[in-house]
Amino acid sequence: MTYPSPYRGFSLVELLVVLTIMMTMIGLVGGNVIDGVARARAQTEIISVFSLLKRASVSSFATGQPILVSFEDYSVSTTSEAGLDGPNMQFEFLRFESQEVIFYRNGLPSRAKLTVGVRGIERELDFTSMFGIERKPAGKQPK
Repeated sequence: MTYPSPYRGFSLVELLVVLTIMMTMIGLVGGNVIDGVARARAQTEIISVFSLLKRASVSSFATGQPILVSFEDYSVSTTSEAGLDGPNMQFEFLRFESQEVIFYRNGLPSRAKLTVGVRGIERELDFTSMFGIERKPAGKQPK
């Protein structure tokens, strides 16, 4: 006759099976979570670029001086004729071609699009709507 054991619990094999299943699930989901965090940080950097452009526009309008915003590799810098150098920003996920945007005294930019590499993928940042710039289609003449 066998008596029930007073000790209740899991065997070592059961614990190992559960741990194996959990580690497999973490391995499958973990990569997506890390990629999602990197995407969110890249989007935050894009928003920072738009914010910098907006600040340069407001500063150029307020001071009546043109402001030059230079993009090079992973950094952005601003300078003005009045000698007011803005902050140099460094980015981790954005890589810029060598390009410049001049904000004129009226606060409008010299160009409305930037080419940027976002996590290795080329994108074009269009900020026409941010400054209320309307581009007329080529070939159309106003009546």
